[in-house]
Amino acid sequence: PERVAHKVTPHNGPLPQGAWDTLKFYFDNVSQTPDVPARAMLVKRVKSIPGLAHYTA
Repeated sequence: PERVAHKVTPHNGPLPQGAWDTLKFYFDNVSQTPDVPARAMLVKRVKSIPGLAHYTA
């Protein structure tokens, strides 16, 4: 699939910058269409960030 450019902006949403950095790295460098196991791995990584145990894919 064609790559989509992501505009880099300061984080103002509900996730801390570390979570956004994790997700952005994956989507920019691995895949923009993660399958179910990849989404589960991303959720596990984001949930490991303090205060984000509630995060779901």
